[in-house]
Amino acid sequence: MCIPGGCGDGDQSILWNMSSRRARQLPIIDIGGTKFYLDLRLNEFREFDNFANRIDLDDLYETVTGGLVCWFDTKEKNLFAGTHNDFYANKNAVEIRLPSQQEMDPLGFVWLMEDQGWLSAEDAKYKTAQLLDEYIIHENGMILQRKPPDRPLLEKKVKRNHKPRGKRL
Repeated sequence: MCIPGGCGDGDQSILWNMSSRRARQLPIIDIGGTKFYLDLRLNEFREFDNFANRIDLDDLYETVTGGLVCWFDTKEKNLFAGTHNDFYANKNAVEIRLPSQQEMDPLGFVWLMEDQGWLSAEDAKYKTAQLLDEYIIHENGMILQRKPPDRPLLEKKVKRNHKPRGKRL
């Protein structure tokens, strides 16, 4: 089956995207006590209760470790707008530190990397399958947590010295 516009080699990745990516709920991230959806495709956070309230990911600062940092106004439920002095004087302003985009939405991150051409369709399909095996996925598609390992962690073995300590009489 081809989509309108032709059936060239480039169309295969489009068909794969449409068929293998199942609909899922976006990850919900708590920012300063307010719930936001993380939508990597649109590069934004959207407030859970008010879709008109959005935070562009480009307005956040990236740390050396890949995490994100921003100043957040808990009253306005959006990024703080003001100077350093205003920030420290405002009781509703807090600094928020978030993990990397890949940690907050690993599945969405793989799909984003494919859409932007950083991953081939084959690599994205492989990584998607790997993530689905590695994480516990809720029925609505939201990634909850990593699955526990199938094999038990190596237990630390304590060496016991059976040599007598000292002379026996």
